[in-house]
Parts: sequence; structure tokens; C-alpha cells
Amino acid sequence: MTRLDTVAACGMAACAIALGAVSATPDICDGGPRSDWLSDDRIRARLSQLGYPGNAVLSSRDDCIEAKVVQDGERFAIYLEPLTGEVALIKHR
Repeated sequence: MTRLDTVAACGMAACAIALGAVSATPDICDGGPRSDWLSDDRIRARLSQLGYPGNAVLSSRDDCIEAKVVQDGERFAIYLEPLTGEVALIKHR
């Protein structure tokens, strides 16, 4: 198993856990003042740490930073806490 496979497997496991936790609550991110949100460069660096390509399309949605990525031909939407860069939810599209 390659490092990327390991990261992907861990990411999918975290996604399954997050989906169970999030389904009970409508708000998945805490948000906070937009002036305190991480910069796009820091979000891209965080995505790279998680094993996702750095060419993600970033936007804000529901107090989250949404990163749309394509990895191994699969499309994902990754929702990150804007103040910390922690993953709140991963959706396979």
C-alpha cells in the first residue's frame, strides 16, 4: 500500500465517522470572523499535508472553506474549519 493509498483510506474512514457525527447537526463548521480565516495558501498547504493535490478550487460555504479536488479521477468536496484547517467533512461526488 502506497502512502497515498494509506492517506486515502484514513481519509475515507474519517469521512465515515464525520458523516455519522454531522448528520445530527446542520452546522458542520464553527466559522468565526472572516478576518481570522486561514489564507488560501495555508488551506492549500493543509490539503497537501492530507495528501490532496494543491490545485483545489476553494470557496466559502456554510461557515466552512470548501475545497473541490480531483484525486485519482475521483471528485471530492472537502469542508475545512476556516480558523484551524481541520477537516469537518469529506464528500465523494
